[in-house]
Amino acid sequence: MTRPRLAVSAVLVLAPLCVSFNPVQRIRKDFLALTVRASPRHLMRPRTEQGRRECAAILKSIKNSTASGTFVVDAFAAAATQYSSDAETAASGGLLGEMIQQGVIRSKALDRACFTANLGEVEGPVESEYGWHLVLTPERINCKKDNGYVRIEPRTDGISTPKYVRIEP
Repeated sequence: MTRPRLAVSAVLVLAPLCVSFNPVQRIRKDFLALTVRASPRHLMRPRTEQGRRECAAILKSIKNSTASGTFVVDAFAAAATQYSSDAETAASGGLLGEMIQQGVIRSKALDRACFTANLGEVEGPVESEYGWHLVLTPERINCKKDNGYVRIEPRTDGISTPKYVRIEP
């Protein structure tokens, strides 16, 4: 008599899981997660208190440059070329290349910053196992956070804030 009760209770416990599982929704969600892409830039300083202070000073310098009319990507690239201790990316203005979330970047903290920072805003200082970073994400595709916007471009109307561009269907 105890076996049928266990079987019935197991069915009652598992029934809600079976009803709510929709394989088409799951496949769609997985597909969208795999198609999220970003093309971030970063600037790295040593993982010391001095490195953190240097990042904060560089961030202030980038903000001053953008406030005076320099496009944020240009200001960030110049700072990364001049100050980044990551020789591999410094020559390209800190460009990390196109990447997927939780994929290419070896540092979880840096990966998180690339996919959670607002488009066109410098994020940081962010600490990773490699050092202190400033992160700029000027382009991101299929990210819900961006409300359809995919990249920033310089404005031609004299306003210092970047223009946000959507993908046209």
